Amino acid sequence: MDGGATPDIAPPTVYGTATIMNSSARDVNVTWEFSIDPGFQYLLRFHFCDIMSNEISQLYCNVYVDSWLLVKDLNPNYFSYTLLANAIYMDFVSALNVSNKLRVNIGPSSIPNVLPNAILNGLDIMKMNNSLGSLSGSATLLSDSTSYKTNEGMLVGFITGAVIAVLFAAIICML
Repeated sequence: MDGGATPDIAPPTVYGTATIMNSSARDVNVTWEFSIDPGFQYLLRFHFCDIMSNEISQLYCNVYVDSWLLVKDLNPNYFSYTLLANAIYMDFVSALNVSNKLRVNIGPSSIPNVLPNAILNGLDIMKMNNSLGSLSGSATLLSDSTSYKTNEGMLVGFITGAVIAVLFAAIICML
């Protein structure tokens, strides 16, 4: 859990609206599918604020990304202890994506005697650069890695040549 949200994290209007699961349906998730570039990781920032409950312990939900359970039995009010409608955010980094789709789901908790429900106020998806510092697709990655290897080969050649020249100069000085 990253903490209480401030206006620097997201504007208050983010926490005043929400997508809420239909609580009369059982075993139903709310799902979003986003187009992404494969070969990258993504920073996902989830924004939660329970604007629908009358008590702190009424809303529990599960959060998934690409069928992976990220948070089980999340109660957005838990972190504020006594306040309802306290805005929080949580950051996660996705696995390296091989697909061009990213799916985010919220669904009901399996805690007994809790109404099935789920809420999400906002979601930020930010592409993370790769190990070369690039945000481009895989074609650029191949050319970048090729030029890196070429530069590395040139550096090894230069160092080897310099060592040979120093050794040669040392041998001549000794004669």
